[in-house]
Amino acid sequence: MKKFAIILSFISLLIACGDINNINEKQTEFENYSNKIEKVKLPLETNCNKNLSSYQYSISD
Repeated sequence: MKKFAIILSFISLLIACGDINNINEKQTEFENYSNKIEKVKLPLETNCNKNLSSYQYSISD
């Protein structure tokens, strides 16, 4: 019975380590997507700010 408990705990440890590796992979994947989104977001904000400032100038004229 003791051998069975040791084998069972070893298997559960392997499963837990697999889950941790999977979480780390997903976190890295999420960080990559976040960086891509940030790179796209910056030019959009810059263009929007330019358009807004030109619109404000035309209103004040």
